[in-house]
Amino acid sequence: MFFTLLGFRLLLPRNLARDIERLRHRIRDEALSLLRRAPTDERRWQWRQQHRMARLGAVLQNQPVAMDHAISDALASLHLGRELMRLRHWLKASPKRSPIRPTVEKTLKRMACRADDPLMAARHARRAARLMMAAGVVESGRVENRQYMAAALIDVAELIEGHADYFSGLPRGGANAQ
Repeated sequence: MFFTLLGFRLLLPRNLARDIERLRHRIRDEALSLLRRAPTDERRWQWRQQHRMARLGAVLQNQPVAMDHAISDALASLHLGRELMRLRHWLKASPKRSPIRPTVEKTLKRMACRADDPLMAARHARRAARLMMAAGVVESGRVENRQYMAAALIDVAELIEGHADYFSGLPRGGANAQ
């Protein structure tokens, strides 16, 4: 066991920069897969994202500036995923004849088609929220659902636009980090 450990320490040292980039890519790619409407186990997805963020923080603990930036981006990915899951849950639970249901469905489909260009996906979300609020559609005498959905779509757009370099600028590569 001693020689195995010595071999890994001397002959195969870890490349921290590569590990950090793999974690960042994996966190981002998992959030974008939700944007693409990939099926997922939501609790497991969130647990894995939080675990990756904890590992990222542990690896970067001696670099506070880099850690702040990386954790900020990772939190944006987590928040984006949660908002997308919230929109999907609402769609599943909403009545089929809801006047805002077609708008939300169409927006999620358009955003999924534009997942490779997150800024365009953000524009779709922002446009749908603006149309939803301007239309003045009232669902069963309640304005809350319309406002709730519009707020969720605006939140998605703000997250993507606020972290545009993270969601669209990182080079794609092998992301094997768990």
